[in-house]
Amino acid sequence: MPTTVNTGVFLPSSRITPAFNIDTYASAIRRYSRRLLTYESDIVAAITAFINVLTIRCEPPGTDARAAFPYGMWVKYLDYTLLWQPRLDTSQSRRLVCESEHSRWPSWAWAGWKGGVDYTDETTLVGSTWSYSTHGSPVESLVATWHVVKEDRELVRLDVERFLPSWNAEDMGRERYSRCRSHQSDLEMAFLPPPGTLVFRTQRTHFQVVKMDGRPQDKTFTIFDVFAPQSESKGHVGRIILPVETSSLAVLEFIVISRSGGSRGLHDELSWGDVYYGCMLHVMAVRQSFSDIRLRERLGVGLVIESAWLKSAAEEAVILLA
Repeated sequence: MPTTVNTGVFLPSSRITPAFNIDTYASAIRRYSRRLLTYESDIVAAITAFINVLTIRCEPPGTDARAAFPYGMWVKYLDYTLLWQPRLDTSQSRRLVCESEHSRWPSWAWAGWKGGVDYTDETTLVGSTWSYSTHGSPVESLVATWHVVKEDRELVRLDVERFLPSWNAEDMGRERYSRCRSHQSDLEMAFLPPPGTLVFRTQRTHFQVVKMDGRPQDKTFTIFDVFAPQSESKGHVGRIILPVETSSLAVLEFIVISRSGGSRGLHDELSWGDVYYGCMLHVMAVRQSFSDIRLRERLGVGLVIESAWLKSAAEEAVILLA
């Protein structure tokens, strides 16, 4: 028999293949996040119950639920679970949670937001309608190690399963983005970030964003084209979903999360080259935290063509994502 929590979301009772588990997880989050709107007064208990069920169905017996699914995010497949998107047909805002010493759950977790979320595939960023197909797994993990600050302020390494690339002979001859190597000094910080902060090394750069023409402006989030402001090539380098109040022509900080297989329509091929397997990078637009400029918060997730990233003034940095 399937298992349900008090939101009416069903999960299979058997442990099945990892690929199918990811799809099941994404489907459960899609349905659960929309139902949470009526449970804000008891959000901690509601999500805790949901996480307990996820842990029972997706992890070995005896697994610590809070370690396996912090803030509802499946740590084992963090490269994938970071790719959630806010639904464009619902309103969304940061969730205030009165627990422990902090009032907000981290911006990188879907549970840190009120409103429906989804793991929609990349065609949502290409077309004019929302795709109900589930996002595929990244084709390569591009962060070497992930750490998180626990509730007791201990900094621990997360056990994240890597997605490994499979290039053919033609792909091997291309210039590719390379994963940054972690250093012991990455964890040597002059202060202790708040609980829930992700700590990792990656590359960061700046791109300009412009609202897509013809998109509704009466929602909380919408789709933006991404441009390389300092490049002679004027075509867009990718697409991203951002808060609708983000100004067109704003220049934002972007960080690399993982690699995507790629899809046509996401960038200007005349300016930045043809589509090939693994040509797009999953990126996150971030901003400085209002509480501490050393911290970053998620603004949105999207895709940027690899060739544009390699030509940008990107630099390695240790990111503290709160």
